[in-house]
Amino acid sequence: MVLPRRRWHCPERDDRKVSFVMHSIVPESDHHVYLLIDPEYGVFYVGSGNTTRLRTTIAEAKYARSSSNAGRNKKAQWIREMWSQGREPELKVVFSGGSRDEVRQYESFLIRKYGVRLVNHQGIQSKYPGYEPKWEDEQELLDAFHSEGDLERAIQSTKEVVAMLENLRGKLDASTKLSELMRGALGASGWIEKNLDRPYLNGFLDDMARGFIVLASALPQSNRLPEDILARFHADGIKWLRLEDILMIMIRLTRAGYLERKKS
Repeated sequence: MVLPRRRWHCPERDDRKVSFVMHSIVPESDHHVYLLIDPEYGVFYVGSGNTTRLRTTIAEAKYARSSSNAGRNKKAQWIREMWSQGREPELKVVFSGGSRDEVRQYESFLIRKYGVRLVNHQGIQSKYPGYEPKWEDEQELLDAFHSEGDLERAIQSTKEVVAMLENLRGKLDASTKLSELMRGALGASGWIEKNLDRPYLNGFLDDMARGFIVLASALPQSNRLPEDILARFHADGIKWLRLEDILMIMIRLTRAGYLERKKS
């Protein structure tokens, strides 16, 4: 059955009203994972919260301008920029559950999945929230080089530092029981072999497994559960997954005790 779209209206913004479209009726649940979508750019924010949060996450951009952390609220800045260009953000609920931990795990998985395209991606700037590169920084670097040779030597030195940091990546992206389980389950798909050089592959696989466990535990238990899980992953952009991959992951997770065995 196709559910009607619901349009919610927030308090007046300037001389217009903020509106956003829900793709379906929000389930009766305390916690949700949602996406904010720019019609021109795509997904730019992944968030979680209760049903009240869904009603305020966009509208608060109007008031964030005057708050103490306005300069660091990238989501609000993005939304205001959309408004200034005549576009409206779209909110899409992609997962609902009764457990906050389940919701946070799935939110974390989606943040890793969408990566640096998100304004709330947990990258380097999350460690140094006050730093944003400026032209003055670049000019200071240029002034430090007196010849082309100085610049070339600096580039070579930087490459050596990058190589050293790349060697450290394996220590930071240590394998886990779940990531090893996923490597085994996806071995036949060919995806692992093609993505061995992917940054933080183990972390991605670990988060993917945790997201899988959340979905398998929260979705209705039926003979169509594998198809339902596959459809959810495809909706999240992981379209390389096949039904046979889903079945193999379910078998491995069940044998390892992460999923309950289906009662006959």
